[in-house]
Amino acid sequence: MSLEELLVKGTIEEFESAPELIGQSMESAEKDLATAKKVLEAGDCDWAYVIAYNSMLQAGRAFMFKIGYRPKGENKHISVVKFASAEMPLKAIPLVNIFNKMRERRHKLVYEVRDTVSKSEAEGAINKAEEFIFIVRSEVEK
Repeated sequence: MSLEELLVKGTIEEFESAPELIGQSMESAEKDLATAKKVLEAGDCDWAYVIAYNSMLQAGRAFMFKIGYRPKGENKHISVVKFASAEMPLKAIPLVNIFNKMRERRHKLVYEVRDTVSKSEAEGAINKAEEFIFIVRSEVEK
């Protein structure tokens, strides 16, 4: 879905963001990533996965803010993923696809079934979140 389609559908809107908000969102992403690692060390694979996803969400929001947009409406998580898919550099698209799969899995973990994430899956989620945040940081700092 293109940027124009997201605007027409009303899932995003133009937004003049202060640099502080972008920085706060990136700080939240980094903090969530560190927390996900600690939670995994404590043995809660499900929650580590959820927090790793949230770190990607916060980074995705920072990316939107930097470009001058924000999610709008009920499905803001989906809007962030779709915006990232439309606007992130081509090299990031595989990570954006993982971000979307993590979004779907996170929903099930929070609202449906728990105790389904293996340690290796949680570690993989954390690694992908790290990669995503690295790319977003490089985009935000341009």
